[in-house]
Amino acid sequence: MSHPTRQALIEAGFALASTESLNHITVDAIVKQAGVAKGTFYVHFADRAAFLLALHVHFHGLCCKNAGDLVSSASMRGRKRSSMYGEAEFV
Repeated sequence: MSHPTRQALIEAGFALASTESLNHITVDAIVKQAGVAKGTFYVHFADRAAFLLALHVHFHGLCCKNAGDLVSSASMRGRKRSSMYGEAEFV
């Protein structure tokens, strides 16, 4: 699992990327969004390029997780599943 501060920086970058292009996201904007000092950024990332790579990996990890969830959900459609509440059919 990632260090909480590193994760906060990545989440800040992800939030900024939802409103701006990656070319316009600065280290200053990232640390401001994350609420950490600029030096803290460089404890976790060698430079902006390393951060963008981590952001890219995070994004694709979310995509894979969401795709897996969708596949799992789709594979349950039309099947009955027993639970403590009785049987349920997935549609």
